[in-house]
Amino acid sequence: MTTVTVKSVHNARYNEDNTISADVQFSDDGMSLPYTASAGDTTDYGRQLYADLVAGKYGTVTPFTVTPDMLTTARQAKHT
Repeated sequence: MTTVTVKSVHNARYNEDNTISADVQFSDDGMSLPYTASAGDTTDYGRQLYADLVAGKYGTVTPFTVTPDMLTTARQAKHT
């Protein structure tokens, strides 16, 4: 089993499906990568990252917000 270390997490935000997307630095190379974690993630480190984010280990996770575009799309779908 490979051990993955999370060095830093920025811009964590909930998605519509209750997953959390964030910019995550997994190693010492300095690069942050977009990552979406969930409670049912396929990797151990993804599930751990999700639990840590929910627990506030990396700060507050921005709540999901419905955008005007989402409302428009939903209304259009309702009337088709």
